Amino acid sequence: VHGGGVCEEKIKQGIGQVWSIVDQGVSIKPYPCGVLTHPSMDLMLRLVKENDIAYERIESVTLYAGSNILSPIRYPIATNHLEAKFSLPAELAMIVINRKAGKKEFSDPFVQSEAMQKLQRKIKTEHDPEIEKLGFDKMRSRISIKLISGEVIEGSADERYRGGPEHPLTDAELEGKVAACCEGILDDAEQRTLIQTVWNLKEMEDACGLAELIQSNINR
Repeated sequence: VHGGGVCEEKIKQGIGQVWSIVDQGVSIKPYPCGVLTHPSMDLMLRLVKENDIAYERIESVTLYAGSNILSPIRYPIATNHLEAKFSLPAELAMIVINRKAGKKEFSDPFVQSEAMQKLQRKIKTEHDPEIEKLGFDKMRSRISIKLISGEVIEGSADERYRGGPEHPLTDAELEGKVAACCEGILDDAEQRTLIQTVWNLKEMEDACGLAELIQSNINR
């Protein structure tokens, strides 16, 4: 809108020849927040699960990353659900506390809970010049967790974006995401019906069945 002009030739370039869904692939976000944080969240999830870390055992957490992640994800302490979407301390804290980050975690009551507010203040981000030197083509980060016992647990994030073409979600992960999105709207049986209907969409004569299923729940 404020670009100061338009290049018609650029707009027409590749029309009818390039299909992004095919050539680049589909990406599906595993978490309802900024994608730049997802590899770090996956890393934290792996570390706390592998080492059975309860949030009460944590003395401090440091996340190291480049400016491509730290500049836009800038809230040091989130006080509501919207700030949490742009706060690494909040996102890592909810992963530690609940082992997931979905609709429930990205809500004002959860973000404002005592456990979340306390744990966020133990988590800091730090710019890493070595990560910066590697460039901005990947979402690189590493995490160091110091436990109250003195033990230090560290790891580096998978540079492939989970949910992207290089590291797609599994069928089970896709179904889990659908179920999480439907929580509080559809019961378990209705969720299973919806998921199965979508999986069988290619075998259906038309999409009326899916439309009716969705419409019936909208009109409750």
